[in-house]
Amino acid sequence: MKNMKKNIFEDMVKVKRAKEGRLMDVRSPLPYTVNETKKEKKTGTTKNGIWVVAVLAVIFLFFTASNYFTKAEIVINPEVKDISINDSFSAIKGGLEGELAFDLVVFSDEQKKTIKGGEEKEVNEKAKGSVIIFNTYGYSPQVLDINTRLLGTNGKIYKTEKRIVVPPMQKDGLPGKVEIAINASLPGEEYNSPPMDFKIVGFKGTPKYEKFFGRSNGEITGGEKKIIRDISNTQRESILLEMEPILREKLMEKISEKIRQIPEGFVLFDDAVFIEIGEEEITAGEDLDTSIISLKGTLFGFLLNKEELSNSIFSKLINDYEKGTAYITSFENIKFSLIDKEKIMPSNVNSVANINFTLLGDSQMVYKINTETLASEFIGRRKNEFENILSKHEHIYSANLSIRPVWKKDFPKVKEKIEVIVNYP
Repeated sequence: MKNMKKNIFEDMVKVKRAKEGRLMDVRSPLPYTVNETKKEKKTGTTKNGIWVVAVLAVIFLFFTASNYFTKAEIVINPEVKDISINDSFSAIKGGLEGELAFDLVVFSDEQKKTIKGGEEKEVNEKAKGSVIIFNTYGYSPQVLDINTRLLGTNGKIYKTEKRIVVPPMQKDGLPGKVEIAINASLPGEEYNSPPMDFKIVGFKGTPKYEKFFGRSNGEITGGEKKIIRDISNTQRESILLEMEPILREKLMEKISEKIRQIPEGFVLFDDAVFIEIGEEEITAGEDLDTSIISLKGTLFGFLLNKEELSNSIFSKLINDYEKGTAYITSFENIKFSLIDKEKIMPSNVNSVANINFTLLGDSQMVYKINTETLASEFIGRRKNEFENILSKHEHIYSANLSIRPVWKKDFPKVKEKIEVIVNYP
């Protein structure tokens, strides 16, 4: 056979051109796209990255919120000791800082009773006041006798109660002056008056009448005319015997827990109390057939500061006691006895400068906990250090710790989130 030149294209398989971007495997009818594969891989990687970031963000927020909402609460039970007191003490009125001082407390009250019957009795009272007499007449003193008549600008006559000497004018021209008590010439309400001026009746018609004058120092009061029922002495004494214990009880109620007029932080013992019963007053009732007896009373008491008294007691019971570190729970079972009480009268209580007394009885001593200092010691510390830190405070009897959230192992890093509560008795 005649050799023919081989066509170089005979062994080649004709492949239909795929669309741009596609490669056709002649052994497979299924085409794949290079660009699509890369895109799928890229999308998968992106989605996984987003999830990782989201998880990390949640974890970060969780721990951030956990730290933000972390709080610690420490509940402390302080040390409490039983104490027995049997000693003497002294207190000074308005003493200096660091000294045991006392203050005087005063309460007043009144008891009234309406009584029927009795004879009618007229009561006439003259108005009274005080007048300053001025001398602008000359450089010589002027004598005014008792009962010198003064004419007020209200047209009423008043009289001086004592003989006086009005000083002369001063060299600088200022008038001489003196103060004198006066009373109305007659009883009655019409002699009561607000401040006013006076002339000296005896100087009328002379140059002195204009040069000597008076000016009341305050109001003139007390003038009245009234009818009252006169009560016999026997009846009056019987009524007063009935009223006085009631009045005393009313006064004592003012210092009881029921009324509570004693300032917080102070104590007033029964034996530190004095009661003065004043004079009774009898006035007319609403109708002519009745009278009203009024009895007034005043309570005086030596008031002691509880903290200062506690410090004085502990200083005698405990060596090297640091003032202000403890307090007494109650003074109810402690008996206070004032030494030489019989020498003190209600009328001179105001002049008492110091008192001596004894205390006898049992109570409890409670140590104070400085919550601010204690809270500062726990800032940022580990939870397992709790007992070790507390052990440095000798006057803490027991304590409970609560940290929120419960999985936190550290105390908050700011003091404001650490609350210390003390269960004082």
